Amino acid sequence: MKLIQAKKIKMKLIQAKNKEKEKKRLEAKKVENKISKMLTGNKKLIKPPPLIYNTYQFYIRDEFKKLKSDPPISIELKKSSQIFSSISKKWKLLTEAEKLEYEQKMKLLKNSYTAELHKWWDDVDKNLVKLENRRRRFTNKIRKAKGMSKLSMLVDPRKPKRPPAAYVMFSDDLKKSNNLEVPNKNTDFGKYASSKWKELPESEKDIYRNKFTSAFKLYKEALNKFQSGQIQNNI
Repeated sequence: MKLIQAKKIKMKLIQAKNKEKEKKRLEAKKVENKISKMLTGNKKLIKPPPLIYNTYQFYIRDEFKKLKSDPPISIELKKSSQIFSSISKKWKLLTEAEKLEYEQKMKLLKNSYTAELHKWWDDVDKNLVKLENRRRRFTNKIRKAKGMSKLSMLVDPRKPKRPPAAYVMFSDDLKKSNNLEVPNKNTDFGKYASSKWKELPESEKDIYRNKFTSAFKLYKEALNKFQSGQIQNNI
């Protein structure tokens, strides 16, 4: 009798243990599915404060806010791509004096933008940064297949940024020019810039190449200094 009871108790303990194992497995699976959904979704896991890098970006952000807050225009231009295209056309029609005005506004705000970003980086959960960068890598595969520009990775904002290649410098100059024949759509612009670069004389290409070489030398010096500081601080 006692033996039968002992077996029953043992069986119940085994069942309880198996039940607990299954519960933990299901919970782990649930967490895994949640993370997988987060890493393959469009929603940002963390959002750093915006940083303006040039006058053109500053103008776009300023106008984007104005257009989106205007109900009639918001109805007419439903897609962000349409709004961006409209702003880009307006930029090309600005006079140099008007562009200079935006440049001065940007310089006044850039220091506060930078300080805000540095503080955000110091306080942010770096594990969330890693997850967000994984999400961006996944998203970039999809964007690449669609001919869209890549999302940049989240990195320490104090880290020196590698200068753009000669061709990218040329493309940036094209984008910022007042030439109305320059396409606004990314895919069309890429083809346009590529054809214009091929037409460019080697002497003019060398101007951009030399700019890159000089900028890259300064970048390497700044990067070495930055990395030395990290080692000294045990980062």
